[in-house]
Amino acid sequence: MVPVNPDATWLLEVLDRGGRVQQREWLGPGTLSVGRAPDNDLIIDDPFIDPHHATLTVDDEAPRLQDLGSLNGTWLDARQPVTDVRLAHRQEAQLGHSILRLRDLAKTVPPARRDATSHGWVSWFRRPVVLMAMLALAVVALVFDAWIEETRRLSVGILANDIAYPLLGLLLWAGLWSAINRIASHRANFAVHLAIGATALAVLFIGDQLALLAAFALDVHAAAPVILLALEIGVTAVALFVHLHFVAHGRRSLQGLGAVVLAAVLFGSPALGDWLRRDDFSTQPYLRPLLLPPAARVVEGRSVEAFLNDAERLRVRVEGPRGD
Repeated sequence: MVPVNPDATWLLEVLDRGGRVQQREWLGPGTLSVGRAPDNDLIIDDPFIDPHHATLTVDDEAPRLQDLGSLNGTWLDARQPVTDVRLAHRQEAQLGHSILRLRDLAKTVPPARRDATSHGWVSWFRRPVVLMAMLALAVVALVFDAWIEETRRLSVGILANDIAYPLLGLLLWAGLWSAINRIASHRANFAVHLAIGATALAVLFIGDQLALLAAFALDVHAAAPVILLALEIGVTAVALFVHLHFVAHGRRSLQGLGAVVLAAVLFGSPALGDWLRRDDFSTQPYLRPLLLPPAARVVEGRSVEAFLNDAERLRVRVEGPRGD
């Protein structure tokens, strides 16, 4: 604990390159020497700082920082090299790989900001029980997807293969966000990002199958790709928004806009490419409706006559009318 100096008018904070405060000093009127040598008033253990790097003078004006001809110099706000400068409240000066930040004790401290990750529905992802539930739901979704998509008899090998790759992708996804979180706030929050990713994975796989089943039941196969694309973009955008909430505090509107744009790029670009390359004829017909039971329909599907009429129209387009 830093003892309080009754004559102090400024508080000096020494930060490392990651922005973590390493030490604090009360500053009253007078001059401090700054450097690595033990005879300095402020000793900073940084190999990129000179033994006697600078002096810091507190007088009736703003504190004055003077560089003593150091090897790596002194930088204001990490951009501008300076040799003699007056520092304002919360202004930062970089010495070597360390940062000096001054706080005027006459300034009031702003009230605490509400942490969205500790309140509301977003905070649920911090609970271990939610992580276990979402992982279990993701596995169930993958099993359901493998069962309904597989045309052969579902074996343990096929099931394990269909589950392993999505789960590996989930771990990599959570690891990536944890690395970003670590850089941004010095906390990885791996379990949180894993829970968010598992929730999105489960909703995507179950939602895709339910959307396809609804398209079959209502006989709207042409709309199925649009419905699936909207679902994928929507779910991914929400997941990205929640990830961003845990990584850094910022304006919700900007985070939401960024999440939507990124999700649209991730899923919209491949979909646009498929649409541009589409053809009226395919050697790989869409067989899924043939594998679903007729009882799953809630409207009457296309009749055999309609199918034969479409086939005849296609034949006429390719070969021309039949001769007499």
